[in-house]
Amino acid sequence: MPLLFENGIIIDGENNTVTFPVGESLVLKFTFEEWIEFASMVSDANLIFEANTVVNTYACGACGTVNSTMEFEEPEEEDFN
Repeated sequence: MPLLFENGIIIDGENNTVTFPVGESLVLKFTFEEWIEFASMVSDANLIFEANTVVNTYACGACGTVNSTMEFEEPEEEDFN
């Protein structure tokens, strides 16, 4: 019986596949072996992304509106290779 997550991801042990919806119109389907490789690549990229991203939050003193911006500070190549 496939395992269905709330976000639409399906892990199907019978067919050895992972179905990964990306947005409304794109669905990626992987074998288990392909999934391991894909997840590793995403994990590596996310580590660099999170370590080099700064979120700045600003509040308007007059109206109280809160806005956030996200900035990526590109690391030196030797920092991630």
